[in-house]
Amino acid sequence: EEIYSILDREPLFARDFRRLSLKEHREINHKRWKRIIELGLVYDQFEDLERYQCLTEVLETYDQGLSARLALHSSVFMTALVSMGTDRHREVIKKAKRNEIVGCFCLTEVSHGSNTQEIQTTATFDNGEFVFNCPNEGAIKCWAGNLAQSATHAVVFAQFHVSGKCEGVHAFVLQVRNMETFEPLPGIVIGDMGEKPGAWNGVENGWMEFKDHRAPLWTLLNKGCEVTEAGSYFSHYKSSSERQSVSLGALSVGRQVLSYVTFTPFLDA
Repeated sequence: EEIYSILDREPLFARDFRRLSLKEHREINHKRWKRIIELGLVYDQFEDLERYQCLTEVLETYDQGLSARLALHSSVFMTALVSMGTDRHREVIKKAKRNEIVGCFCLTEVSHGSNTQEIQTTATFDNGEFVFNCPNEGAIKCWAGNLAQSATHAVVFAQFHVSGKCEGVHAFVLQVRNMETFEPLPGIVIGDMGEKPGAWNGVENGWMEFKDHRAPLWTLLNKGCEVTEAGSYFSHYKSSSERQSVSLGALSVGRQVLSYVTFTPFLDA
């Protein structure tokens, strides 16, 4: 009731019964997103899950795409950081919690969705850095929510190559846009997946291609594994399949959150 009362006084959240264009959907979604941050309504789900869920349910009644946008950043992106990152990722986690950056989750590729072991994007260790590439069009990351226009950072899954050996799928947190110009960083091409049927046109799904994009070592989400500046790789897991099961735990959480967001309107009907 408190959240409803606050939003009832906000003209931006008044019901608009017009048939909005894709551009209008995204513009109002972005404005509403900024406004709920200004109003202090974006609660930390890790500290106050009940209030976070209440906000999600309330936003569903205004704009399902807005609720999805919140979930993609606050639940999917941040859950991946918290569950797979370590102390060295503390600063980027703080920025995500303060909404100083906008995150997205990049696992799906043009040729691979749920078949995660076969994704083709590569991250290759080279002189103390990681070099990201999409070896073919099928390896381009796609359908990532928030990516087309808003995301500054992404959790990216890639086949990790070091010392001439593929160590399997690993997760990385990458800055994908310049924070001042908002242009993609060197070696990154970002595009728009376009209009979608239904209520989620406020969410800008995008695609991303890597062309020799270089990133520092700290971007590896290294809970359970590590690589040194000299290129020595260590893993706490006995096999790549065991490590991958742990790494993709965040994906399961993300699917649960998005399922909750999708079906909330039907529960309230």
